[in-house]
Amino acid sequence: MALPLTASQTLEAVYNSLAPLWVELSFLFFFSMGFFYLRAENFRKGKKFQKDGTSRVKGLEPQFRAPVRKTLEAEAAAGNASKLLEAWRTEQSKAPTPRDLLKPVVQAFIDAEPEALVVEIIGHLEMHKDSLVNSWCGTVILDTVARSGNVEVMMELWDVFQKKLSLIRSCSMFEVVLGGFASAGHPEKVAEFEALMRKDRLKLSPRGHSLIIKGFLKNGLVDEVFHRIIAMTKSGHVVPAFAV
Repeated sequence: MALPLTASQTLEAVYNSLAPLWVELSFLFFFSMGFFYLRAENFRKGKKFQKDGTSRVKGLEPQFRAPVRKTLEAEAAAGNASKLLEAWRTEQSKAPTPRDLLKPVVQAFIDAEPEALVVEIIGHLEMHKDSLVNSWCGTVILDTVARSGNVEVMMELWDVFQKKLSLIRSCSMFEVVLGGFASAGHPEKVAEFEALMRKDRLKLSPRGHSLIIKGFLKNGLVDEVFHRIIAMTKSGHVVPAFAV
């Protein structure tokens, strides 16, 4: 017959049975504490606070503040170029211009301060290279200036894009510049830049041909339009209705 256990023996038996469980619970507790500490530390390091009080998470570009963005949209819709630029200048050093506002900003410079366009736009691109120094932004900026007819500023931008920003000239960038030359009535510059395109092994798209034809038609350059239609047909593209 088994003798009854004393109190000390009972406690010892309970301790021995629970010992493995205490080890597991302790491991789980300290693992959880370490995990949450590391997450908090990474979040603290990845978050920077800017002078205006807005936060920037590491790896993400800061954004224009909502009130400033609304002001830019409103001034663009109202055609208030000077006020749009005033609002843009309060934010442009802190964040890259949103894509949908890049064209209105460039247009505002053309309308209100064309002499400041190259310096300020290039300075803005340099501050936010990762977001803005690319073919898409280059094309939008050149296209907006080309449509205004300011060939001098267009060419200054073209040169700075390559020499200062090391922006590779793309087919779309070539095409808007060609359209700008055609619209300004400079067929010799169109021929010169088409030669550069061929040197870069780039080919005109139907849109590129159309931009050139529109520019020539605007200036009454009938012979150039005729030659362009032939070139477009030989390339296998459909000639736009407005050209025939």
